[in-house]
Amino acid sequence: MKKDLTAKKCITVGARIGRPARISLEEIARITLKIGLDDVTMIAVGQALGVDHSSLYRYVKGRKDLLLAAADLAIAELDWRGNPANWYEFAQNVANSSWELFDRYPGLADAMRELEVSPPSGIRAFGEIANRFVEYGFSAEEAVVVLDSIFDMTMDCFTGWRRAYKPARIGDNSIEKVVKSWEAEAARNPDTARPILIMSRMMTDPPKEWWNRKLHLILEGAEAVFNKRQLIYEAAE
Repeated sequence: MKKDLTAKKCITVGARIGRPARISLEEIARITLKIGLDDVTMIAVGQALGVDHSSLYRYVKGRKDLLLAAADLAIAELDWRGNPANWYEFAQNVANSSWELFDRYPGLADAMRELEVSPPSGIRAFGEIANRFVEYGFSAEEAVVVLDSIFDMTMDCFTGWRRAYKPARIGDNSIEKVVKSWEAEAARNPDTARPILIMSRMMTDPPKEWWNRKLHLILEGAEAVFNKRQLIYEAAE
């Protein structure tokens, strides 16, 4: 009997000192991006990493931390700098990189709207981009307004169109119903029909086409500010 108890004790101790799987916050973030931010869960991430999901709590507190880590990694690896010839081209690079980031990781734009804090890499990138605008000749305040306008517009456009084009909505013809309601109002109101019909067309055109037109308006406004500042500099010389 004594021999049996000793054997059992050895088995128990051996199981307890087994080496746990080694994971890192970066691995957790990468798996979260791979799974997709719409439906990711702690259990799904744990299974993908080959560990019990309880092991993840050493690195993240829950789903929101998963989203934050994933967003932080995605932005950190974003190539937005390019080799621009001027500030306008630089702004286009930044804007297009933002759109492509949301397109590459479905659910990221929505997740960033949910987060209670901003990803650290996003804050650092914002500061670096703003400084580049200052180097081009904008004031710090102007740079922040331009960037905030670009990022807000891009995120709003992307999340809005993504919600509109979700398979469930397409299946029940929700978009078509909305468009028909606008067209019906245009028919009833000839005096305002033209802008109403333009808006109804926008709902069915490729999302990035209208995003580009909105970006163009923002950059044209920024260019007016930029040119005005250059005139002030020249007058002061």
